[in-house]
Amino acid sequence: MPIIIKCSSCGYIFGQTTNPNSIHEILKKYGYRCPCCMSLIDKNAKAWKITVKAIKTVEKWYVIRKDVIYDGDGKVAKLEEKGIVAIVEKMENGKYSVLSPSASGRLLILDSFEQIYDIITTIARVESYRDIDEEGNIPTAIYEIVRA
Repeated sequence: MPIIIKCSSCGYIFGQTTNPNSIHEILKKYGYRCPCCMSLIDKNAKAWKITVKAIKTVEKWYVIRKDVIYDGDGKVAKLEEKGIVAIVEKMENGKYSVLSPSASGRLLILDSFEQIYDIITTIARVESYRDIDEEGNIPTAIYEIVRA
C-alpha cells in the first residue's frame, strides 16, 4: 500500500513511497519544511500524524512480456513468454497503481490506463540492458496486458 506524505497544514503532497523508512529521505529533500505554506515538520517520527486509509482494488491486469524468436529466414518462429513485468490495479479512487517486479518493485500511481503503455516502454528499456547477449543483440520484446 502506498504511503502518501502530506502537509497537515495545507495538504501539499511531498511524495509517496511504499517503504516507511524512506519518509525521512523525502522530507529531508525539503529541509523538513513545506514549500507551500512553509510549516516546519518535526524530525521526530513519533510527532507525525498518521492516517491509514485503504483504497480497494476494483480491477487487476498483468503485463506479460514475450520475446519474439525469429527463424533463420527472419520470420517470426514463436513468441516465448518471459513472465509478468508489471501488475496493474485500478483502485476505487479511479487511479491506477503499477507494481513492477522488474523495476525493483517500484509502485507508481497513474491517472489513466493510457499512461501504462509509457510505463511498459520504460520497463522494456530497463530490462533490455539485462537481456543483451554475448554478441550484443537485444531481443525484440512485446508486451500484452491480460485481465486477471
